Amino acid sequence: MEGRADGPRFVGDIVLITAGDQVAADGRIIEASALQIDESALTGESVPSAKNTGILPGPLLAPGDRTNMAFMNTPVTHGSGVLVVTATGAATEVGKISGMLSRSCWPTGYVYRAPTTPTP
Repeated sequence: MEGRADGPRFVGDIVLITAGDQVAADGRIIEASALQIDESALTGESVPSAKNTGILPGPLLAPGDRTNMAFMNTPVTHGSGVLVVTATGAATEVGKISGMLSRSCWPTGYVYRAPTTPTP
């Protein structure tokens, strides 16, 4: 399926993204024209990331180093591009972070009590 950035997406869909769009799913960029995407929610970087179609130097790179990928819920700030959807929903980088945050690290029923100081 080919289409614009909005609406439901499936792995393998080809999506056109342009400045002002919110990326709807994670995807591999196959065409880029002066494309920049604000990935601050994922990387903490304060400036938009320049995107291209190049081959990456290694397989285990952090999201901020994947210059040929676009990630769900990140805004396109400049230019345009075409991507092939590689992940949707919980399988996306944002979905993985959400899953980690939703898991409780405290045992069920745990109640925190502040330490008390002994009285003389």
